[in-house]
Amino acid sequence: MSPIGGDPRSTISPALSGEPAFGPQLATFREMRRSLEASILPLATSVDGRRFIFQASLHGLELQVGGYVVLEGDGATRLGQVLTLELGRQSATELTLPTTGAGEARAQVQIQYARGEGAVLEGNWAPFHDALVRVAVGTEVRAWLQRSGRPSAKLRLGEFALVAGVPCAADAGGFDRHTFLCGQSGSGKTYSLG
Repeated sequence: MSPIGGDPRSTISPALSGEPAFGPQLATFREMRRSLEASILPLATSVDGRRFIFQASLHGLELQVGGYVVLEGDGATRLGQVLTLELGRQSATELTLPTTGAGEARAQVQIQYARGEGAVLEGNWAPFHDALVRVAVGTEVRAWLQRSGRPSAKLRLGEFALVAGVPCAADAGGFDRHTFLCGQSGSGKTYSLG
């Protein structure tokens, strides 16, 4: 039957018309796509040893903007910080899906993943490729803060939001008379001292 003046569903294949026979194929497609997306390794690459780009699976994603990461590869361990995080998409090869009949169906798959940029804070400054990325634990971040901080007094502000148990402190040596005496009226000098 012609789609003009007739029932337009008659020219659409059963797989596209939403008939129940398509349900198992759709479930298989979704499962195969999820499996591909979950298999994306958290890897980072740097061409200058200072900044890096990375990829990671969206499934179970623990990386956050501002979060600390450990980069492990080429026999070196580096500490870094995530600066950006966004959705990445990549077209994959066609998937072959089983059908209820004797044939098979093919589908183009678009894989989604997390990608972003970061800065290397400590470690070997040489370029690297395919370094594994993982979230830094509190002891690693705390040790880096102790190594990289100046030996002056610290003003405790609380804890890092993304690293539980690691104190966030301001270097008291960074505050001079201009901080509190030369600020404009109403800028918060008294509040800061309090």
